Amino acid sequence: MPSTTPAEQFCNAEFIDSKVARQCFGLGKSYLYLLHEKGLITGVSLRQSGTTRGKRLWSSHSIRAYLTKCEAIELQERANRSK
Repeated sequence: MPSTTPAEQFCNAEFIDSKVARQCFGLGKSYLYLLHEKGLITGVSLRQSGTTRGKRLWSSHSIRAYLTKCEAIELQERANRSK
């Protein structure tokens, strides 16, 4: 059985935190918040009522969809340049 890091074990989870997102996708916390602000990825904030701090979890599915969209755009741009 191949050994995996803890982050690799969580890369397929439905929701992941910023640390795991960095390890799985190479996206930092600030960039994740920027993408979320622009509506390009989804996330959920977990915090108790009346508190200002909590835990932000990101949808790994939405991150994958965003990266797939970026890849498609890049491939299209390459195809257009080679014409």
